[in-house]
Amino acid sequence: SMGFPSISIHSSMPWRQPENYERTFAVLYAGKNASGTDDAVYLAVNAYWEEVAIELPALPKEYCWLLTANTDTQEEEDIKDPLAGLSFTMPPRSAAVFSMAERQFL
Repeated sequence: SMGFPSISIHSSMPWRQPENYERTFAVLYAGKNASGTDDAVYLAVNAYWEEVAIELPALPKEYCWLLTANTDTQEEEDIKDPLAGLSFTMPPRSAAVFSMAERQFL
């Protein structure tokens, strides 16, 4: 899928393995969805007691990341928002899920 491995593990920076002391990590799942088109999901976890800025992997220009789940918010309107770039600040002790979406459908 788009040259991504089917499963990969990342630190707060994409394509960098987490060090033993780091408390923030992410897992990228990439492949094809049921209709046979490219799809990707990025699960990020911050087990640290302070907020941590993360970077998500770059996608082809016709796609963007959508925040689809976030343990830090109860506000439904905060979910399904496209990220303006590739950066996201993870609140302390939180998890977030990002899904790949085609920009034309947003």
